[in-house]
Amino acid sequence: STRGGGVQSLLSNDLGAVNRAVTSTVPNIVSNGTRVLATVSGMAYLSWQLSLISVAVLPLFIVVTTRVGRVRRRITSETHRTFASMSALTEETLSLSGYLLTKVYGSQEVARGRYMAETDQLMRLWMRQQVIGTRFRGFIQTVFSVLPASAYVIAGVLLHAGRSGGISLGNLVAFTVFQSQLFVPVGQLLGAQVEMQGLFAVFERIWQYLDEPVGVGDRPGATSLAKDQIRGEVAFRDVSFSYDSSSGRPAVEQLTFSILPGQLVALVGRSGAGKTTVAYLAARLYEAEGGCVTLDGYDVRDLTEDTLRDAVAVVTQETFLFHGTIAENLRLAKADATDEELVAAAQAASIHERICQLPGRYDTEVGERGYRFSGGERQRLALARAALRSPRVLILDEATSGVDAEREAEIRGSLRRLMGSCTTLVIAHRLSTVIDADCILMLDRGRIVDSGTHSEMLARGGPYANLYFGRWL
Repeated sequence: STRGGGVQSLLSNDLGAVNRAVTSTVPNIVSNGTRVLATVSGMAYLSWQLSLISVAVLPLFIVVTTRVGRVRRRITSETHRTFASMSALTEETLSLSGYLLTKVYGSQEVARGRYMAETDQLMRLWMRQQVIGTRFRGFIQTVFSVLPASAYVIAGVLLHAGRSGGISLGNLVAFTVFQSQLFVPVGQLLGAQVEMQGLFAVFERIWQYLDEPVGVGDRPGATSLAKDQIRGEVAFRDVSFSYDSSSGRPAVEQLTFSILPGQLVALVGRSGAGKTTVAYLAARLYEAEGGCVTLDGYDVRDLTEDTLRDAVAVVTQETFLFHGTIAENLRLAKADATDEELVAAAQAASIHERICQLPGRYDTEVGERGYRFSGGERQRLALARAALRSPRVLILDEATSGVDAEREAEIRGSLRRLMGSCTTLVIAHRLSTVIDADCILMLDRGRIVDSGTHSEMLARGGPYANLYFGRWL
C-alpha cells in the first residue's frame, strides 16, 4: 500500500529538513536565546520600568506567531505529501517499465500532464509556505522600529515631570542601544518558532512511518537453527489468510497439507486460486492469520528471520536484478561465493553458456532491472542465484515461465542434481512442468479441491483432469 517513491522522498526530503533543523535552526535558537537573556538582563539593570514596557508586546507576538505556526505546519505537511507523490510519479514514469509502457501506448502527453499538475500543486504550496506570516513579520519589524523612539518619549515625559526614577541621559542612550540589540534575536526566535512548527509536521510524517507495525519479525525468544539442522519438512495446519478483511473472502482458507523432506510438490489452479499466497506463507513473507505453517515441526513464527532466509529460497515470476554485474547479483544469495560456485549455479540454471558469450562474462553489467537480458535469461539468473544459496526449501513461483519446454526440462534436471534432497514447491500454469511432481495440489478459492500424482488424478477424473484436458468450467 506504500509507493516506493514516497519512501524515497521521506528518506531524502523529509530527513533533509531534519538535518537542516539540527545544523541550523536549533543552534540559532540557542545562540539567540542566550543573546536575549543577556540583553534583557542589561536593560533591567539600567531601567526595569522601561524594560517592562519593551517586553510587554512580546506575549502578543508569541500568540500571533503560534497561530501562524499552525498554518505553516499544515501547509508544510501538504507540501511534503505532494513532494512524495511527485517523487513516486517520477520514479514510476521514468523507470524502464514505465517508460516502455508510456511509449507503447503513446501516452507521453498524459504522463507529462500528470507531472505538470503535481509540479504546479507543489509550486503553489511552496510559495504559500514561504510567504506565510509575511505581513506579521512586517508588523513586528515596524513595532521594533518604533519602540526605541517610544523609549525616548516615555523617558522624556518622566524627566520633564521630575520622576526620572534614576534614569540619566547616559543610561537612556545605553538602554536604547540594548533595546535595538534585543529586537534582532527576538525576531529570529519568533521566525524560528514558525520554522519549528513546519519541522514538527515533518517529524509527524517520519514518526508515522516509523510507527508502522512490522508485519513479519522475530518473536521474543525465537529459535535459531543452523541450515544443516533443517530437513525441509513443510506443513500447513488449518491456515487462513486474507489480504483485505473487508473483502469477505480469504485468499487461503483452512488449508492443510504437508511436504516431506526432498519431495517436489506442485501447486496448480486457475489464476486467483491462492497459489502464490501459499508460497509466500511458506516462506513467511506473509503471516498466517489462522492456523500455522511449520518447518520441521517448528511454527515458522517461532523461528528467527535469519533461520528462514538461510533455509528457504524463493524465485518469483517477476525477476528482479539490481543494476550491477552478473556476479554481484548472484552473490546476493551468498556474499562469499567462489567463482567456481558461481559457475556451478549458473550451469544448474542453464545460463552459464550464455554468460560466457558476453564480453565481460560474469563481470557484465545487467542494466536497470536486468533489461539487457531477455525475460527467460533473467529467470535463469534468478534460478542460479537461488541455487547458489543451497536452500533446504526451494519455492518456484512460475520461475520458468519465460523459457521453452526443452530448456525447462534441462533446468529441472540440473537443479535436481544440484539441490539433492532439497524440498521443492513449484507453482506453474504450464502443466507439463509438474507432471513428474511427487504430489500435485490443485487449489480453487484458497482450498485444495484435488490432490495426488499426475497419473492418479487423471485416472479418477475430477477438477485436475478437467484442467489438464482443458475442460475447466
